[in-house]
Amino acid sequence: MDIGLIDDMPAVKAFITQDEIWECMEDGVTKDAFYPSNDALSQWLVCVDEGKVIGMILTHNDTSSAIKMHPYMLSKYKHKGREMMKMYYGLFMDLPETINKLNVSIPEYQTKVINFAKKVGFIKEGINREAYNKNNIFYNVINMGLTRSEIRGLV
Repeated sequence: MDIGLIDDMPAVKAFITQDEIWECMEDGVTKDAFYPSNDALSQWLVCVDEGKVIGMILTHNDTSSAIKMHPYMLSKYKHKGREMMKMYYGLFMDLPETINKLNVSIPEYQTKVINFAKKVGFIKEGINREAYNKNNIFYNVINMGLTRSEIRGLV
């Protein structure tokens, strides 16, 4: 398995707009209106296994010292999720020491995703009440994070 930056935004759009991935996206953006991009504050990474794209990760600055990540993986490859995360943690550790935190925010109804985040080391830090709109239903968002020293213990 390999993970790295991807500049092919049509390939990112094709992956993210697959139905099983798209259902994890927030309402308000249609597949047609979704235009991914890499810029100074955000980047897309691709996870490839045996020549197949099995996952992608969107990262962007959350604060001046924290990165927020949004990992996506095809369900038939979910058994490779821990390996993908460990590879990303290695990339995170190569970032400047001034980047000290990795954050995720997960809608409360996605219990499998929350449990996975716990299994790969994320710690629950709070709840953003009714902050996620899916099909006109508001859900709480679970905020989770890892510090650089915690990630160091995982790689």
